[in-house]
Amino acid sequence: MIETTGNIVPEVKAKKVQVLRTLTQKEIEEIADKLIIKCKDMKEGDPINPKDIAKEYNISLSLVDKVYIKAVLKGMPLFQLQEVVKQKPKSDLPFINSRMSVMIGKSTIIDLNEKIPTKEKHFKANDKFNVELQGDNIVLIRIV
Repeated sequence: MIETTGNIVPEVKAKKVQVLRTLTQKEIEEIADKLIIKCKDMKEGDPINPKDIAKEYNISLSLVDKVYIKAVLKGMPLFQLQEVVKQKPKSDLPFINSRMSVMIGKSTIIDLNEKIPTKEKHFKANDKFNVELQGDNIVLIRIV
């Protein structure tokens, strides 16, 4: 769809793909057959991500259960419908995030505190720091 906003260059808006929210019994059976073929090499009890099924067959998450049940009734082995949460790898090294904030992990603070003999001088929540640049190093100096 092209719309003009008074500018010389028209704006192009991408159409969002609409997922199916209802299926006929025949459509449920067809998708169940496809799911059986897709899962034939998997072992019983393996996890299946319902979001992946919904995306692949362009159906809503609420329909995945119906398709899964129909596939099981047609002879597909039982699998675990569970969302696979993809976790970002944690870094123990301090880094600058996308919001340009310096992030220092809790484990780093704990390690630094173990090197400080007196407990009163340990780093704690809400400590404030001055920031200096020495060459290409960022130096944090605690404000006491």
